[in-house]
Amino acid sequence: MIQWMLLPGAPDAVTDKAAEQAWVGGAAVITQLPLGRNAAPVTIVAADGARARRKPRYPELLTDWAEIYGAKLFPDDTLPVICEEASGLGKDALAIFGEPGLTRATVAWYAKGALAVYERVANDGTVAWAPGQQLGRPFDGSLRQVASWVGRKVTSDKDAPLFDRMDNTTKATGEALIARALWRLLDTTPPTLDKIAGMVTSAPERRLPR
Repeated sequence: MIQWMLLPGAPDAVTDKAAEQAWVGGAAVITQLPLGRNAAPVTIVAADGARARRKPRYPELLTDWAEIYGAKLFPDDTLPVICEEASGLGKDALAIFGEPGLTRATVAWYAKGALAVYERVANDGTVAWAPGQQLGRPFDGSLRQVASWVGRKVTSDKDAPLFDRMDNTTKATGEALIARALWRLLDTTPPTLDKIAGMVTSAPERRLPR
């Protein structure tokens, strides 16, 4: 399972301060990878046994949706709270959550200490939210749109029903959701999520006890 906060640039005082303000117990695990355009650095932060010091702040529309569907917006409070803190300190933050197989995936953008965009795909509920808009879905329902983000092509109208039956799965949509968010953050074609996870595992890390 992946639960990461991604920040543009190398780790700095904002990274440490955000972890200090957001989490208690355990540790913040901080990794730097050359993922951006021209190998620009990106900071990835994950919790190891840490707990959120407080509850995250969600818009009422999303909390109402989660209550109706019995769904969690994130598995726990650690990721949204540190993203709120980091963005409140001046660094826009991207939260990425993905279960194995991406049967459940969430991306959320944070700016100025608050949630700015939220997108979730899962068997128990799919939803998208942005300020000033009604709840919607992460993609417009076009299989071509989903396919384009997972490197597939629908070559003709005859192919669309086949793709619809075979590939319009939660996994495909979750993969596309995360790929689109990474492209926006990195300003370049992102590696696959599996490859990034492998890079995180093998890269030097810094542990910040909480």
